[in-house]
Amino acid sequence: MELIYFAAAIFGLVLSVLWLLVPFAVFGIKPLLGQLLAEQRKTNTALATMSQQLHFIAQRLDDAGQPTLQVVQPLKGELPR
Repeated sequence: MELIYFAAAIFGLVLSVLWLLVPFAVFGIKPLLGQLLAEQRKTNTALATMSQQLHFIAQRLDDAGQPTLQVVQPLKGELPR
């Protein structure tokens, strides 16, 4: 029975130490999360720009018409010198 009380006391001690340390970990992570959000905004802006550019290129290709497939015939005889 004493072993159960000892284990419960150790568990309570560990839990109380973690309870005291968690707020410091959260406040330590906040600046890093701010940096991650700033980088994510830059990435989203870059992706939006690339998407607009690709859309513009696709429209220009559609306006120009589809390219025709040119079949190259093999040469007969010798190559000219």
